[in-house]
Amino acid sequence: MAFPFSLVIALIPLGYVVGVIAKRKRDISEKWEGHPDIVRISGANGFGMTSRGRGQIRGNGILVLTRDQVVFEQIIPATTTQIPLQVISDISVVHSHLGRTRGVPLLKITFLNEDGIEDSGAWWVKDLEVWKEDLARAISH
Repeated sequence: MAFPFSLVIALIPLGYVVGVIAKRKRDISEKWEGHPDIVRISGANGFGMTSRGRGQIRGNGILVLTRDQVVFEQIIPATTTQIPLQVISDISVVHSHLGRTRGVPLLKITFLNEDGIEDSGAWWVKDLEVWKEDLARAISH
């Protein structure tokens, strides 16, 4: 049985997307590997920023806590969100964000954005309680 030509054509874009994702993951890993200010780093699923509304794409990435900020490096689309620790006003656990849920608790960070307006973001992380503790400790310093 011959391999259908249309399947080959369909797999070409898929191969490209897989390559783009792999490159973005490598770039993020290289950027943070050995960074001296890292307190905690882990894979995360971002549920978006309140200020960007419901239309934004939820996605996987890397959540990083350093001595002075929280950074989410989303893989696709390639976006970086930075939240300085001094503007964080609350750390909480929620079960949905922007009308989205996964049926698991989410880490929610409320903060003042660069315009001085209250904003928030939420992420699913494996070690939620450890993240909460590390964030609270980092903010109190």
